[in-house]
Amino acid sequence: MRTAHYPRSRIVCHVGIGGFESAADRLLWTLDARAYIGRDELTKNHVAECHCGQVKITCRGEPYPVFMCNCTLCQRRTGSPVHIGAWWPMADVTIEGETKAFTRTTGEQGRPATFNFCPECGTSIWWGGQTEGDHPLVGYYGIAGGCFADPEFPPPTHSVFERTKHPWISAPQGTPCFAATFTDPAVMEEIRAKMRKPI
Repeated sequence: MRTAHYPRSRIVCHVGIGGFESAADRLLWTLDARAYIGRDELTKNHVAECHCGQVKITCRGEPYPVFMCNCTLCQRRTGSPVHIGAWWPMADVTIEGETKAFTRTTGEQGRPATFNFCPECGTSIWWGGQTEGDHPLVGYYGIAGGCFADPEFPPPTHSVFERTKHPWISAPQGTPCFAATFTDPAVMEEIRAKMRKPI
């Protein structure tokens, strides 16, 4: 494992190992540090697969944001008490295999949402991908965090719909938590400001 020395803030870090307080901190360090130790050495591929392996999604670089959603619709969609959704620029995502789409016409966020799943095993694996419109994450894919099956996957950056959260589930300490979705436009503006461009 290579050790990277980052002179601007005197950080010494093992590339690919944690040690940052949040996924956002790691992402910002990664983007800034490329100028010093090289683009390719800091670019990691995260690979997600459905249950049967028919669908494979390769995501280049680190995700941001990573939402932990506790809404009842995500609970029913995933069969899990909590859903993790990680976002990447569309240009950094390669989707292989056949998927089918289901569009939810109503939801707790007040807008339709389309989710794509494997027609063989039924895994709900990706969503988003809009190229135009007023959706706050236009130009990004959302990928189901559990489909990466990676214990070192970045932790949630935000937890939403805490009002329907199971009492025995907790977001990592320090994670911004919201009773429902974001009601303050400044929160989404802050997220947009941290979202990176394609690699």
